[in-house]
Amino acid sequence: MTYNVHHGVGADGRLSLGRVAEVIRRLDPQLVALQEVDVGRRRSGVVDQPRSIADIVGMRSIFGETIRTDGGRYGNAFLSRWPVDLVRSATLPTLKAVPTLEPRGAMSVAVSTPGGASLHVVNTHLGLRHAERSAQMRALIEEDWLEPGHGSAGTVMCGDFNCGPASGPHRLACGLLRDVRRLTGRRRGMGTWPSLFPLFALDHVMVGPGIEVLDVQVPRDRFARLASDHLPVLVTIRIPVE
Repeated sequence: MTYNVHHGVGADGRLSLGRVAEVIRRLDPQLVALQEVDVGRRRSGVVDQPRSIADIVGMRSIFGETIRTDGGRYGNAFLSRWPVDLVRSATLPTLKAVPTLEPRGAMSVAVSTPGGASLHVVNTHLGLRHAERSAQMRALIEEDWLEPGHGSAGTVMCGDFNCGPASGPHRLACGLLRDVRRLTGRRRGMGTWPSLFPLFALDHVMVGPGIEVLDVQVPRDRFARLASDHLPVLVTIRIPVE
């Protein structure tokens, strides 16, 4: 699953990690890539949000810092039911001509699956401007973020791209990976933002060769629509095991 949780603030403006955790609990994924999470920030009660959510749903958490601000940290995270190791966490390029832009980041992990395969997963949150997103996607490609590690069964990249499937950054990613919506032929009802009226598919999951995509869902029930300003994307895959 990939899920921009808006630091726990829902579409109704209320901060509630419990609602975010309940969305995850109901869908029961094995791995969750989170974007927009706080650790120790005053605005969200000085809590470690990834760890708090993980404790509620019975998973382990790994945080990837993008910014230090407001007395704490902000960035991306993974929750996992399986053993997981952080491989890399870093900020992505920004537009030097616009110093006020929010820094963006990515993190990658190696996930050990019960079948013995190791899965390489990249979680990212791209910027709001087209030129910014393009530079960030090029960095993900050219700096080998998307190359599977030794012994890996393949690569998954997911996150909030802040752009749709017809955009330039998405097309760049399609040079290496495959979009799960296209693989399953699912186009209708796949918007993720804004959660109350999800018109735009901004959140994506892409997979490398050899990974079979069995299903993709964007939950649109009232509970999911309220928990964050984005809807999650849930994907079922089959990983090759040698």
